[in-house]
Amino acid sequence: MTMTRFECDDLAKQFWPHGDSLDGTQVHAVVDAARDPRIFPMLVRTGLEQCCLFAGSLTPDLRRAAPYLVHLAMASEFKREFLRSGWGQSWGIMAMAPADVTLQQLRRHFRTLLRVRDQSGRFLLFRFYDPRVLHGYLPTCKPAELKRLFGPVRAFAHDAPGGGAPIRHELRGALSGLRPAEGPRLSSLAGTADDSPQEPVPSSANRSDQVASDALLFRHAQRKSLSHRMVQQFEQRMVGHIGRYFPRQARFIGQAAVNAAVLLAIERAQMRGYRTARQICMYLSLMFLLGSFFDEDPQYPWAAHADAALDAQEPTARISRIFASTMIYLDEVHGARNTLLIRAFLRVRPMAGARREQLLIVRDEASAHAFLSACCPTKAARQPHATADLWGRAVALARQHGWREEADRAILLVHAFLLGAGVHRDPQFPWANETLRDAVSGREMLTGLADFVHAVLKKEA
Repeated sequence: MTMTRFECDDLAKQFWPHGDSLDGTQVHAVVDAARDPRIFPMLVRTGLEQCCLFAGSLTPDLRRAAPYLVHLAMASEFKREFLRSGWGQSWGIMAMAPADVTLQQLRRHFRTLLRVRDQSGRFLLFRFYDPRVLHGYLPTCKPAELKRLFGPVRAFAHDAPGGGAPIRHELRGALSGLRPAEGPRLSSLAGTADDSPQEPVPSSANRSDQVASDALLFRHAQRKSLSHRMVQQFEQRMVGHIGRYFPRQARFIGQAAVNAAVLLAIERAQMRGYRTARQICMYLSLMFLLGSFFDEDPQYPWAAHADAALDAQEPTARISRIFASTMIYLDEVHGARNTLLIRAFLRVRPMAGARREQLLIVRDEASAHAFLSACCPTKAARQPHATADLWGRAVALARQHGWREEADRAILLVHAFLLGAGVHRDPQFPWANETLRDAVSGREMLTGLADFVHAVLKKEA
């Protein structure tokens, strides 16, 4: 999200109600340069008072990925860019402190938070300056831990994913707990393994001047709670991704089905070795493009999870290659704006209201291939050897559910062909599973397919 100038001005007034006065509360930012390649050059250009939280001589790469403490001025270009481009993107947190607290005093305090100790005695790098981490960690703290965390800071504030009103954290009287700011409390979102609050400690952060033996204790319960919160937040982030990029499908299948698909995507992606937010997000998108079990579908051999050449690749390269191949395939097979796919669905839709004698009969692999070729010629021609596999699955599934009519096998076949080989267990197509469970024939499944075409695809034609 990029904020407008007017939105930036409104937000700035909340943090600097009295302008750039040096007598009142001072606003600082702890910025994570690793979040965006634009941040470090902005820090180099700005004339604001700043310092790196890591000590010692840093390598160029570490300098560009380190956390920095910046004394923000209301009229500064850095402040405008931080709010305009970074708000909603988790670039860092804001810390409000009294005017008599210097930048170096704040730095010394924040450096005591960089490294925490778990109950087994292991030291971990604590990315408290990540808004998603701070927002999840604070509710788990005891009063003494809050006192240690805040130190000379009066309040912390940060963004919510996508922007919006700031989330502000203050201490109540006698340090008995947190006092939220007035206004809406917004949930933050997090990534997965690549956004973890615990990371290996860099050598520059592992110096004796940084952390004494009384390093902040990171309790098992806190770690478990924070991990659970961040997993939930990541799931919400993926649900939002589907709502944004597949809005019609999300509205048609409903929130429960979207949630189920997201959980399935995370589980299957991790089984395939995908761990980062980007990798899982790409995997989820592929599920909504090809069907939830696309990497087991004979129609998409380039995505097969058992492919030795793919397994040998680094996960990001692997999923990127699969995604690129899928985009080429969809352009060739579905046509511009899904024109060819929509035609295929429209050819099938009349089957829902046809009389028994009007239904196309599919008896064997040859007639199955002819049927699918008539339905969507470009798709059937792309992977002709997949027809036999899809036909065998349709026959076995019909037998399993007691569907004995030849037309029922044709209905199962066309669903697998158009929506994916695992359509009968795919949370994206709940009507298919419900029909198999409750109906005595496949006619109701065709009705669900017709509704899907009308709600999701027909408007694109």
